[in-house]
Amino acid sequence: MPLTRSRPAGRACGHVAVLAAVTLAALTGLTACGGTADPSAERQVASLPASDAPAPPAGDADGTGKETQAGTDDAGPPQMRLDDTDERRNRLIRAWDDCLVAHGAQTGGPGPAGPVREGQPLNLVEPIPDSAKRPCAGKLPLGPKEENPALNPHYRENAQARVQCLRAKGVMVHLVKDTSVYPNGLGYTYDDDYVENDPVGESAIEHACELEAFSGKK
Repeated sequence: MPLTRSRPAGRACGHVAVLAAVTLAALTGLTACGGTADPSAERQVASLPASDAPAPPAGDADGTGKETQAGTDDAGPPQMRLDDTDERRNRLIRAWDDCLVAHGAQTGGPGPAGPVREGQPLNLVEPIPDSAKRPCAGKLPLGPKEENPALNPHYRENAQARVQCLRAKGVMVHLVKDTSVYPNGLGYTYDDDYVENDPVGESAIEHACELEAFSGKK
């Protein structure tokens, strides 16, 4: 997760940690942790919506490195994948952010100081107006299908495997119930006596464990 990772009460970190439809409820802070290794992506990645319906394929699906039309108003929201690069995740999130700004959302919200690079998510002022969220619903990325309990019959064991992977690599967390996105969702939070020393290094570990646990890839 991010270099300037904020923690809600209870020493939890946010994840996919991720909102019900486009209400952005998760922007208030989640109790579950999970997967992106990019320092600038936490606010938005923690706000990915739930969906039980298969989403249209999105971006680089043909291996060309070019975005497809998924995410436009006609095609529906883009679908993130477990093996996405940070560049692709950020690009999808930035497209959503740009749409929000074009419809009245304001920049200058909490986040790293300084100018935002091209292709990086924006720091938006919350709450984001409904008048901005509604027309941008088709650009809000869906989280990886493997992390949707309704689509993954092995979801619980995958979630447990992620925690085991993190603990084996020295990130001392434990499994917790997380209904912020899915009614039967699971997340993880830090042990009470755990001290985080290397947020960037742990971000890489979290991303690796997410991929290993939910896809079987090491």
